[in-house]
Amino acid sequence: MILNEEPYYISDKMIFLGQIPRQNDFEAKTTHFSDESGQSDFVMDDSAIAVIQNNELIVITGCSHSGICNIIEYAMKLTGIKDVRTVIGGFHLKENNLQTQQTINFLIKKGINKIYPSHCTELPALVAFYEDFNTEQLKTGMVLNF
Repeated sequence: MILNEEPYYISDKMIFLGQIPRQNDFEAKTTHFSDESGQSDFVMDDSAIAVIQNNELIVITGCSHSGICNIIEYAMKLTGIKDVRTVIGGFHLKENNLQTQQTINFLIKKGINKIYPSHCTELPALVAFYEDFNTEQLKTGMVLNF
């Protein structure tokens, strides 16, 4: 196991992003999720992986505690690649609220159209993503080909 807050290059085409800077004003300030004891599950530690394929990015997240848009922006900054083809993982969104709508607008503005939300993206947010991207929730056992 390699513990690192800084980006770590697994290969020249795959980067563990390290700690994600929280730059925008609509994500990762609070959370609507809670842990088993009912406490807010606001977590500072977060990361993701950026995969470079055909000079485009595939961003794979865990829970996106720092915000899916912050993660995408950091992957683009770190790699210098502006074309994000696909985003896969938990988006840490619970409701179809202002944050979800701003996230959708961000993804549309960036031209990202392959969206695969998974765990910690609850049904109201999933419906919003479906309405704009005709996407389905990523589930265990699914195979995605790139």
